[in-house]
Amino acid sequence: MAGRKSKIKDMLELIKARQEVELINKGLKGEFNASIAKLMLANHGYSEKQTLDHQSMGNSIIAKSKPMRIELVSPPSKNLTA
Repeated sequence: MAGRKSKIKDMLELIKARQEVELINKGLKGEFNASIAKLMLANHGYSEKQTLDHQSMGNSIIAKSKPMRIELVSPPSKNLTA
């Protein structure tokens, strides 16, 4: 019985890993709704990171044209071989 539970657990981990890869790839390609993919990736430990600099040192803030940077923050690595 313990062997069967172990096999089921291993299969579930493989399914979760496949889901994670599919969500990332198809979400970025536009094959999945990006908002739903982002929401589901939270179940895999992903989060959104945004950094804003609000310091003006008393001077007026002038908008500078900078390219947007998107950073994908992954969860800690998982050991799927155990």
